[in-house]
Amino acid sequence: MLDTSIRSRTTTTHHSPVATSDAGPAKSQEANPSAATNPTTDTTTTTPEAPASRATPQTAQDGRTLAAANPLATQLRQRAEARADEPGTATGGTGKDPALSGGGTGKDPALDDDDVGGGYTRVEGDAFRTDAEGNEVPPEIGDVDQGDLGDCWLMAASAAVAHTDPEYIQDRISENEDGSFDVRLGDETQRVQPTFPDAGYADPTPNGQSDTLWPALVEKAYAQQEGNSYENLDGGNPGRALESLTGQPSTRTAITPTGDVDDTWTALRGGIDGDHPMVASTHDTGTAEPLHDNHAYAVLDAYERDGQRYVQVYNPWGVNDGARGVGDVTHEMTLEDFQANFGDLYVSGG
Repeated sequence: MLDTSIRSRTTTTHHSPVATSDAGPAKSQEANPSAATNPTTDTTTTTPEAPASRATPQTAQDGRTLAAANPLATQLRQRAEARADEPGTATGGTGKDPALSGGGTGKDPALDDDDVGGGYTRVEGDAFRTDAEGNEVPPEIGDVDQGDLGDCWLMAASAAVAHTDPEYIQDRISENEDGSFDVRLGDETQRVQPTFPDAGYADPTPNGQSDTLWPALVEKAYAQQEGNSYENLDGGNPGRALESLTGQPSTRTAITPTGDVDDTWTALRGGIDGDHPMVASTHDTGTAEPLHDNHAYAVLDAYERDGQRYVQVYNPWGVNDGARGVGDVTHEMTLEDFQANFGDLYVSGG
Protein backbone atom coordinates (compact mmCIF):
# COMPACT_ATOMS: atom_id res chain seq x y z
CA MET A 1 0.00 0.00 0.00
CA LEU A 2 1.01 3.55 -0.51
CA ASP A 3 2.08 5.54 2.52
CA THR A 4 0.68 9.04 2.32
CA SER A 5 2.86 10.15 5.20
CA ILE A 6 5.76 10.49 2.77
CA ARG A 7 4.06 13.28 0.91
CA SER A 8 2.44 16.57 1.77
CA ARG A 9 -0.24 18.14 -0.36
CA THR A 10 -2.54 20.97 0.70
CA THR A 11 -3.47 22.50 -2.63
CA THR A 12 -6.89 21.77 -4.07
CA THR A 13 -5.79 21.99 -7.67
CA HIS A 14 -5.00 18.94 -9.73
CA HIS A 15 -3.16 18.24 -12.93
CA SER A 16 -2.98 15.59 -15.60
CA PRO A 17 -0.63 17.05 -18.19
CA VAL A 18 -1.61 18.57 -21.48
CA ALA A 19 -4.98 19.27 -22.95
CA THR A 20 -5.90 18.11 -26.41
CA SER A 21 -7.56 19.96 -29.22
CA ASP A 22 -9.48 18.86 -32.25
CA ALA A 23 -6.24 19.02 -34.18
CA GLY A 24 -4.68 16.32 -31.96
CA PRO A 25 -2.94 15.95 -28.62
CA ALA A 26 -0.79 18.77 -27.34
CA LYS A 27 2.89 17.98 -26.90
CA SER A 28 3.76 19.84 -23.71
CA GLN A 29 2.87 18.26 -20.42
CA GLU A 30 4.00 20.98 -18.07
CA ALA A 31 1.03 23.35 -18.12
CA ASN A 32 -2.74 23.54 -18.23
CA PRO A 33 -3.78 22.29 -14.78
CA SER A 34 -7.55 22.06 -14.64
CA ALA A 35 -9.50 23.85 -11.93
CA ALA A 36 -10.47 21.79 -8.93
CA THR A 37 -14.11 20.86 -8.77
CA ASN A 38 -16.40 18.66 -6.75
CA PRO A 39 -15.37 15.02 -7.30
CA THR A 40 -18.86 13.90 -8.23
CA THR A 41 -20.63 16.88 -9.71
CA ASP A 42 -17.92 17.53 -12.30
CA THR A 43 -18.81 14.35 -14.15
CA THR A 44 -19.14 15.66 -17.69
CA THR A 45 -18.56 14.33 -21.15
CA THR A 46 -14.88 14.49 -22.04
CA THR A 47 -14.03 17.66 -23.94
CA PRO A 48 -10.86 18.82 -25.71
CA GLU A 49 -10.09 20.94 -22.63
CA ALA A 50 -10.03 17.91 -20.31
CA PRO A 51 -6.60 17.08 -18.87
CA ALA A 52 -4.28 14.59 -20.49
CA SER A 53 -1.31 12.61 -19.36
CA ARG A 54 2.18 11.54 -20.29
CA ALA A 55 5.06 9.86 -18.61
CA THR A 56 7.93 7.84 -19.97
CA PRO A 57 9.00 4.55 -18.43
CA GLN A 58 11.84 3.98 -16.04
CA THR A 59 12.27 1.16 -13.60
CA ALA A 60 9.72 1.62 -10.83
CA GLN A 61 11.01 1.44 -7.27
CA ASP A 62 10.24 -1.77 -5.45
CA GLY A 63 8.42 -1.77 -2.16
CA ARG A 64 4.70 -1.24 -1.86
CA THR A 65 3.27 -3.84 -4.20
CA LEU A 66 0.28 -6.08 -4.49
CA ALA A 67 -0.04 -8.82 -1.93
CA ALA A 68 1.28 -12.09 -3.32
CA ALA A 69 -2.10 -13.71 -2.79
CA ASN A 70 -3.86 -11.24 -5.07
CA PRO A 71 -5.29 -13.27 -8.01
CA LEU A 72 -4.36 -10.70 -10.67
CA ALA A 73 -0.78 -10.40 -9.46
CA THR A 74 -0.48 -14.18 -9.39
CA GLN A 75 -1.88 -14.48 -12.91
CA LEU A 76 0.46 -11.87 -14.36
CA ARG A 77 3.45 -13.34 -12.54
CA GLN A 78 2.73 -16.82 -13.91
CA ARG A 79 2.36 -15.45 -17.42
CA ALA A 80 5.63 -13.56 -17.13
CA GLU A 81 7.52 -16.60 -15.84
CA ALA A 82 6.03 -18.92 -18.45
CA ARG A 83 7.00 -16.65 -21.34
CA ALA A 84 10.35 -15.41 -20.12
CA ASP A 85 12.28 -17.66 -22.52
CA GLU A 86 10.02 -17.30 -25.56
CA PRO A 87 11.74 -15.72 -28.57
CA GLY A 88 10.41 -12.61 -30.20
CA THR A 89 9.07 -12.73 -33.74
CA ALA A 90 10.62 -9.55 -35.11
CA THR A 91 12.68 -10.26 -38.19
CA GLY A 92 15.57 -8.47 -39.73
CA GLY A 93 17.87 -6.88 -37.18
CA THR A 94 19.25 -4.21 -39.48
CA GLY A 95 16.54 -1.69 -38.77
CA LYS A 96 15.55 -1.83 -42.44
CA ASP A 97 12.47 -3.60 -43.68
CA PRO A 98 12.85 -4.81 -47.31
CA ALA A 99 9.07 -4.67 -47.65
CA LEU A 100 9.12 -0.91 -47.17
CA SER A 101 9.48 1.62 -49.94
CA GLY A 102 12.10 4.34 -49.86
CA GLY A 103 15.18 2.45 -51.02
CA GLY A 104 15.62 0.39 -47.84
CA THR A 105 15.94 3.40 -45.58
CA GLY A 106 14.07 1.75 -42.73
CA LYS A 107 11.37 4.41 -42.98
CA ASP A 108 7.69 3.65 -42.88
CA PRO A 109 6.05 5.52 -45.78
CA ALA A 110 2.75 5.80 -43.89
CA LEU A 111 4.29 8.05 -41.24
CA ASP A 112 6.37 11.18 -40.91
CA ASP A 113 9.38 9.49 -39.37
CA ASP A 114 11.58 12.38 -38.32
CA ASP A 115 10.56 11.65 -34.72
CA VAL A 116 11.72 8.01 -34.87
CA GLY A 117 15.43 7.70 -34.25
CA GLY A 118 15.95 4.23 -35.70
CA GLY A 119 14.41 2.21 -38.46
CA TYR A 120 11.40 -0.05 -38.71
CA THR A 121 11.16 -3.83 -38.61
CA ARG A 122 8.30 -5.93 -39.89
CA VAL A 123 6.84 -8.18 -37.22
CA GLU A 124 5.03 -11.25 -38.48
CA GLY A 125 2.08 -12.51 -36.51
CA ASP A 126 -1.55 -12.00 -35.66
CA ALA A 127 -3.17 -9.22 -33.71
CA PHE A 128 -4.42 -11.69 -31.09
CA ARG A 129 -3.19 -15.02 -29.75
CA THR A 130 -5.11 -18.27 -30.15
CA ASP A 131 -5.46 -21.18 -27.73
CA ALA A 132 -4.73 -24.85 -28.38
CA GLU A 133 -8.10 -25.27 -30.08
CA GLY A 134 -7.52 -22.30 -32.36
CA ASN A 135 -9.88 -19.96 -30.53
CA GLU A 136 -8.88 -16.32 -30.33
CA VAL A 137 -7.65 -15.30 -26.88
CA PRO A 138 -9.06 -11.91 -25.83
CA PRO A 139 -6.61 -9.07 -25.16
CA GLU A 140 -5.25 -8.73 -21.63
CA ILE A 141 -3.79 -5.85 -19.66
CA GLY A 142 -0.40 -7.59 -19.57
CA ASP A 143 -0.20 -7.26 -23.37
CA VAL A 144 0.38 -3.52 -23.00
CA ASP A 145 4.03 -2.45 -22.72
CA GLN A 146 4.26 1.28 -23.41
CA GLY A 147 7.87 1.89 -24.39
CA ASP A 148 9.49 5.32 -24.12
CA LEU A 149 6.91 7.39 -25.99
CA GLY A 150 4.80 9.56 -23.66
CA ASP A 151 1.46 8.05 -24.70
CA CYS A 152 0.47 6.56 -21.36
CA TRP A 153 -2.95 8.16 -21.92
CA LEU A 154 -3.47 5.85 -24.93
CA MET A 155 -1.74 2.76 -23.54
CA ALA A 156 -3.56 2.99 -20.19
CA ALA A 157 -6.86 3.29 -22.05
CA SER A 158 -5.91 0.27 -24.17
CA ALA A 159 -5.16 -1.75 -21.05
CA ALA A 160 -8.38 -0.62 -19.38
CA VAL A 161 -10.50 -1.68 -22.34
CA ALA A 162 -8.64 -4.99 -22.63
CA HIS A 163 -9.31 -5.64 -18.95
CA THR A 164 -13.01 -4.77 -18.98
CA ASP A 165 -14.36 -4.99 -22.55
CA PRO A 166 -11.77 -6.82 -24.71
CA GLU A 167 -14.37 -7.46 -27.39
CA TYR A 168 -14.24 -3.77 -28.30
CA ILE A 169 -10.60 -4.15 -29.31
CA GLN A 170 -11.18 -7.49 -31.04
CA ASP A 171 -14.00 -6.01 -33.10
CA ARG A 172 -11.87 -3.01 -34.18
CA ILE A 173 -8.85 -4.83 -35.59
CA SER A 174 -8.97 -7.10 -38.63
CA GLU A 175 -6.26 -8.54 -40.87
CA ASN A 176 -6.22 -8.11 -44.64
CA GLU A 177 -5.01 -10.57 -47.26
CA ASP A 178 -1.83 -8.59 -47.87
CA GLY A 179 -0.79 -8.88 -44.21
CA SER A 180 -1.84 -5.36 -43.26
CA PHE A 181 -4.42 -4.63 -40.58
CA ASP A 182 -7.45 -2.36 -40.45
CA VAL A 183 -7.77 -0.57 -37.12
CA ARG A 184 -10.95 1.39 -36.43
CA LEU A 185 -10.61 4.32 -34.05
CA GLY A 186 -13.91 6.02 -33.45
CA ASP A 187 -15.52 6.37 -36.86
CA GLU A 188 -12.25 6.28 -38.80
CA THR A 189 -10.33 3.23 -40.01
CA GLN A 190 -6.58 3.22 -40.53
CA ARG A 191 -4.80 0.63 -42.66
CA VAL A 192 -1.66 -0.31 -40.76
CA GLN A 193 1.34 -2.31 -41.93
CA PRO A 194 2.93 -4.43 -39.15
CA THR A 195 6.19 -2.50 -39.40
CA PHE A 196 7.13 -0.90 -36.12
CA PRO A 197 9.97 1.24 -34.76
CA ASP A 198 12.88 -0.86 -33.61
CA ALA A 199 12.78 0.39 -30.03
CA GLY A 200 11.05 2.78 -27.67
CA TYR A 201 7.42 2.31 -28.70
CA ALA A 202 4.58 -0.08 -27.84
CA ASP A 203 6.07 -3.58 -27.89
CA PRO A 204 4.55 -5.77 -30.65
CA THR A 205 5.93 -8.86 -28.87
CA PRO A 206 5.27 -8.01 -25.22
CA ASN A 207 7.24 -10.26 -22.92
CA GLY A 208 8.55 -12.05 -26.00
CA GLN A 209 5.16 -13.46 -26.95
CA SER A 210 4.16 -13.74 -30.58
CA ASP A 211 0.74 -12.98 -32.06
CA THR A 212 0.12 -10.03 -29.75
CA LEU A 213 0.44 -7.16 -32.20
CA TRP A 214 -2.68 -5.33 -31.13
CA PRO A 215 -1.15 -2.69 -28.77
CA ALA A 216 1.47 -1.71 -31.36
CA LEU A 217 -1.19 -1.66 -34.08
CA VAL A 218 -3.41 0.62 -31.99
CA GLU A 219 -0.51 2.97 -31.29
CA LYS A 220 0.56 3.14 -34.93
CA ALA A 221 -3.02 3.60 -36.16
CA TYR A 222 -3.45 6.48 -33.72
CA ALA A 223 -0.16 8.00 -34.93
CA GLN A 224 -1.37 7.82 -38.52
CA GLN A 225 -4.69 9.38 -37.59
CA GLU A 226 -3.06 12.15 -35.55
CA GLY A 227 -0.96 13.73 -38.30
CA ASN A 228 1.10 10.73 -39.41
CA SER A 229 3.59 11.05 -36.58
CA TYR A 230 4.30 9.20 -33.37
CA GLU A 231 5.50 12.49 -31.93
CA ASN A 232 1.92 13.74 -31.94
CA LEU A 233 1.05 11.08 -29.35
CA ASP A 234 3.46 12.57 -26.81
CA GLY A 235 0.73 13.71 -24.42
CA GLY A 236 -3.00 13.30 -24.91
CA ASN A 237 -6.45 12.82 -23.43
CA PRO A 238 -7.33 9.46 -21.78
CA GLY A 239 -11.05 10.09 -22.22
CA ARG A 240 -10.63 10.65 -25.93
CA ALA A 241 -8.61 7.42 -26.21
CA LEU A 242 -11.36 5.49 -24.42
CA GLU A 243 -13.93 6.92 -26.81
CA SER A 244 -11.84 5.94 -29.83
CA LEU A 245 -11.43 2.37 -28.60
CA THR A 246 -15.01 1.74 -27.49
CA GLY A 247 -17.16 4.11 -29.52
CA GLN A 248 -18.79 5.13 -26.22
CA PRO A 249 -18.74 8.62 -24.69
CA SER A 250 -16.53 9.05 -21.67
CA THR A 251 -16.87 11.14 -18.54
CA ARG A 252 -14.23 12.84 -16.42
CA THR A 253 -14.56 13.05 -12.66
CA ALA A 254 -12.21 15.51 -10.96
CA ILE A 255 -10.64 14.25 -7.74
CA THR A 256 -9.21 16.56 -5.09
CA PRO A 257 -7.17 15.57 -2.03
CA THR A 258 -9.71 17.30 0.22
CA GLY A 259 -12.77 15.91 -1.52
CA ASP A 260 -15.17 13.41 -0.03
CA VAL A 261 -13.74 9.89 -0.39
CA ASP A 262 -17.26 8.48 -0.40
CA ASP A 263 -17.97 10.43 -3.59
CA THR A 264 -14.81 9.05 -5.19
CA TRP A 265 -15.78 5.55 -4.09
CA THR A 266 -19.22 5.97 -5.66
CA ALA A 267 -17.63 6.98 -8.98
CA LEU A 268 -15.21 4.03 -8.89
CA ARG A 269 -17.82 1.47 -7.95
CA GLY A 270 -20.14 2.81 -10.62
CA GLY A 271 -17.49 2.04 -13.20
CA ILE A 272 -16.73 -1.40 -11.79
CA ASP A 273 -20.39 -2.41 -11.39
CA GLY A 274 -21.19 -1.18 -14.89
CA ASP A 275 -18.17 -2.91 -16.49
CA HIS A 276 -16.91 0.44 -17.77
CA PRO A 277 -13.20 0.80 -18.66
CA MET A 278 -11.57 3.41 -16.44
CA VAL A 279 -8.32 5.39 -16.50
CA ALA A 280 -6.99 7.54 -13.66
CA SER A 281 -4.22 10.14 -13.98
CA THR A 282 -1.86 11.29 -11.25
CA HIS A 283 -0.90 14.83 -10.27
CA ASP A 284 1.98 16.56 -12.01
CA THR A 285 4.13 16.59 -8.85
CA GLY A 286 4.19 15.11 -5.37
CA THR A 287 2.89 11.65 -6.28
CA ALA A 288 3.80 8.99 -3.71
CA GLU A 289 5.97 6.07 -4.78
CA PRO A 290 5.62 3.62 -6.41
CA LEU A 291 3.23 5.72 -8.50
CA HIS A 292 4.66 8.32 -10.88
CA ASP A 293 3.88 11.96 -11.57
CA ASN A 294 2.06 12.96 -14.76
CA HIS A 295 1.04 9.41 -15.54
CA ALA A 296 -2.10 7.54 -16.54
CA TYR A 297 -3.08 4.16 -15.08
CA ALA A 298 -5.79 1.66 -15.98
CA VAL A 299 -8.16 1.17 -13.05
CA LEU A 300 -8.68 -2.56 -12.53
CA ASP A 301 -10.83 -2.84 -9.44
CA ALA A 302 -12.25 -1.17 -6.34
CA TYR A 303 -13.16 -3.47 -3.46
CA GLU A 304 -13.42 -3.83 0.30
CA ARG A 305 -11.33 -6.12 2.47
CA ASP A 306 -11.42 -6.37 6.24
CA GLY A 307 -13.37 -3.15 6.50
CA GLN A 308 -10.93 -1.16 4.35
CA ARG A 309 -11.61 0.07 0.80
CA TYR A 310 -8.94 -0.48 -1.85
CA VAL A 311 -8.27 0.50 -5.46
CA GLN A 312 -6.12 -1.46 -7.88
CA VAL A 313 -4.41 0.10 -10.90
CA TYR A 314 -2.13 -1.04 -13.72
CA ASN A 315 0.85 0.90 -15.08
CA PRO A 316 0.95 0.61 -18.91
CA TRP A 317 4.75 0.38 -18.81
CA GLY A 318 4.25 -3.36 -18.46
CA VAL A 319 6.89 -5.82 -17.26
CA ASN A 320 9.31 -4.86 -20.07
CA ASP A 321 10.25 -8.45 -21.00
CA GLY A 322 10.62 -9.36 -17.36
CA ALA A 323 12.91 -6.45 -16.49
CA ARG A 324 10.24 -5.20 -14.06
CA GLY A 325 8.35 -7.33 -11.61
CA VAL A 326 4.59 -7.63 -11.80
CA GLY A 327 4.31 -5.79 -8.50
CA ASP A 328 6.13 -2.81 -10.04
CA VAL A 329 3.33 -2.19 -12.51
CA THR A 330 0.21 -3.42 -10.67
CA HIS A 331 -0.55 -1.53 -7.49
CA GLU A 332 -3.05 -1.82 -4.68
CA MET A 333 -3.71 1.21 -2.47
CA THR A 334 -6.28 2.39 0.01
CA LEU A 335 -9.07 4.60 -1.25
CA GLU A 336 -7.58 7.46 0.73
CA ASP A 337 -4.23 7.05 -1.03
CA PHE A 338 -6.00 6.95 -4.38
CA GLN A 339 -7.78 10.17 -3.46
CA ALA A 340 -4.50 11.84 -2.50
CA ASN A 341 -2.49 10.84 -5.58
CA PHE A 342 -4.90 10.96 -8.51
CA GLY A 343 -6.46 14.06 -10.01
CA ASP A 344 -8.87 12.73 -12.63
CA LEU A 345 -10.91 9.61 -13.26
CA TYR A 346 -12.06 8.87 -16.82
CA VAL A 347 -14.92 6.41 -17.27
CA SER A 348 -16.01 5.01 -20.62
CA GLY A 349 -19.75 4.82 -21.05
CA GLY A 350 -20.33 5.90 -17.46
